[in-house]
Amino acid sequence: MRVLFLALGATRRRAVVAESAQVVAEGGSAVVLVESAARWKRVTFADGVDVVAMSKLEQRRPVRRAEKFLLYKGPRFLLNRVIGRGRLQPRARRASKAYERRIADRVHRRIFLPAYGRFFKQDPSKLVERHLVESEPFDLLVVTDALSMPMAVDLLALPGTAGRVAPSVAYSIDYVGG
Repeated sequence: MRVLFLALGATRRRAVVAESAQVVAEGGSAVVLVESAARWKRVTFADGVDVVAMSKLEQRRPVRRAEKFLLYKGPRFLLNRVIGRGRLQPRARRASKAYERRIADRVHRRIFLPAYGRFFKQDPSKLVERHLVESEPFDLLVVTDALSMPMAVDLLALPGTAGRVAPSVAYSIDYVGG
C-alpha cells in the first residue's frame, strides 16, 4: 500500500511518525508531505519513510533554479573560485557573503518574490502531483491536520486523476477499513 501523509500544519507529529512507521513495517511505502523541513528537524522518522518539504518542491521549478544561479551560484563561483585564490581567498569570501547579504537577498525579496506571485504562480497541488503522484498513484491519503485539508481536496479534484481510482481518504490509518 502506498500512503501519502499530508502534515502541512505539523500539529500531530507523534501520530504521523508512528503511523508512517506502521505503514513501512507492514510492507507499504509512506510519504510525508510537510510545509517546511525546519519544523520537523527534531523528529526522527523510521527507515523507509520519505519526507518531502513543499519548499523543496518549489525550488525544483526552472524559474527558481535560474534565479538561484544568477543571484547566488554564479557570483559565488566567480568570487570564491576564480578571483579568490591564494592570498585573496579570505577577502573574496567576505565579499561573497557581503554580496549575498546586501544585494542578492534584497533583489530576491524585492523583485523575484513579487514576480513569482504575479507571473509564475502555480497551484501547490499541481507541484505535488508532478513530483509525487505522477509516478505511481497513492492508495491512501491521510490528512493529519486541518491545514492539510485544502491540499487534500485539491489533490482529489486534479484533472489528471480522472482516469485513476481515487485514493481513500482518512484522518488516521486506524480509520481505514479492510
